[in-house]
Amino acid sequence: MSRWRSVAYAALLAVAALLIAWRWTELSDIWRNHGLTFVVITILMFVGTVVQARNFRSFLPLPNRPSLAFMTRIWALATLANYLGPFQPGLAVRVAMLARAGVSAVESSIATARHVFASLWLSLFVAGVSLLALSTVTAMLPACGLLLLFVSVSLGLPTLRRLVGRVFAGRGAAGIGAHVEKAMTLPTLPVALGVMSQFVVSAAVFYVGYRQFGAEITVASAFGLASVLYATSVVAVVPGNFGMLEALLTLFGRANDLPVDQALALAFLFRGANLTSTMLLAAIPISGGART
Repeated sequence: MSRWRSVAYAALLAVAALLIAWRWTELSDIWRNHGLTFVVITILMFVGTVVQARNFRSFLPLPNRPSLAFMTRIWALATLANYLGPFQPGLAVRVAMLARAGVSAVESSIATARHVFASLWLSLFVAGVSLLALSTVTAMLPACGLLLLFVSVSLGLPTLRRLVGRVFAGRGAAGIGAHVEKAMTLPTLPVALGVMSQFVVSAAVFYVGYRQFGAEITVASAFGLASVLYATSVVAVVPGNFGMLEALLTLFGRANDLPVDQALALAFLFRGANLTSTMLLAAIPISGGART
């Protein structure tokens, strides 16, 4: 399977290179005319990385919680490490770096699971409300389905946790089951609001980007796009979710009446801004893992 993933990733890179080469004249003109847009989106993504690091930090036990600056640099380095392989290898990098700062692998693994769980749980709510806000008949059914799933998970989580614990215990892995049960908890209201701010920043990125490129998108559709892209990034089957992200962003642009070259240029502009903001944060020298 790893061989086929490598082939698929190489094919995606080749297709991206061909698309850029084919449309280079149009793309370069578009990027040149949207320098300020690139700067604004880079700043927003810079803020978004800090917000995600802060949210993850809130899931760590208080005695072992590193400073926000240190946690942000770890988050940025782990994000860059995701480009080294599929299924987010940056998670292992983050666990290893936190271990060097005094946070145990168990604590950081549970925090990772809780952060992902809380984000996916809230993405159901964000996507459902976004579809409802579109006020169309076709969006009503999936919107109700997503909101019903959100409520079902919220109310049925205790039962689901016990079921998972029994499954692991039945397989002779009661210890792992206990950790999984601990990770499957709903966040407190302050933490949930913090996680929700991830979607606010992401929606702002997409709203600003598409609006500056001439697409008449709504705030609701920007939130919906943010929730979908987060869900796809959790199970990224290619390094950095490369290709999937660009395809979704280009299709979204086309669905909002952007020409192909504009939609493609914006998709790669988002990627460039993300890499730029992440590398800037990763390059900031932060010594130690001072607690706050």
